[in-house]
Amino acid sequence: MDANALLQLFRNLPEGLQIVLGLYGIMLVIRLIDWIIFRDGMINRFGLRGVRASKGNHFLAWILNPFIHLNWRHLWGNSIGWLPMAAIIALPDPQEFLLATAVIIIIDNLGLWLFEKGNVVTAGASGMITGYFGFLLLRGFFTRDAAAVIIGFVILGVYYGLLRLIFIPQKGNVSNVGHFFGFLGGVAAAWLWSFILQQPFR
Repeated sequence: MDANALLQLFRNLPEGLQIVLGLYGIMLVIRLIDWIIFRDGMINRFGLRGVRASKGNHFLAWILNPFIHLNWRHLWGNSIGWLPMAAIIALPDPQEFLLATAVIIIIDNLGLWLFEKGNVVTAGASGMITGYFGFLLLRGFFTRDAAAVIIGFVILGVYYGLLRLIFIPQKGNVSNVGHFFGFLGGVAAAWLWSFILQQPFR
């Protein structure tokens, strides 16, 4: 299959899936650039540090840190959660996905900046994953949508292990702050989306 055929196949996909694959493509390109040019060092330049860190943040860290991964294994591990949940949100309404993603990243970044300890540098999509989890878990309750409530229970059954990452501090190279505030961002995004749905312009 040549490049034109692949492009046409991409154009025939639903808009929401195009956006999800586009964002995932950005993660892949960043990972490739990091691997080839920065030799897995982008996290030290563009990862996000807390306000108490001895070194400040590059302005691009606020945008790039959720899309940077420490190595290929880190990216593949996050892909298992990120791709399915992103697609579930984006397919029915791409605007809902874009709003959820923006709110999650903003709240997660603020939480990391305010509460992350010492000189810890954070990057990766795990905050978005816990955010999507929180969004899907509570969206149906905020919107009073029975189908969304069922989807939330299914997501809980499949990804229940995320509750441990969100609420129980983990040891090792894990951002407990990022996981928690990503989840809060998802809850906030679900509430905000339910508010938007109630407005007459929808």
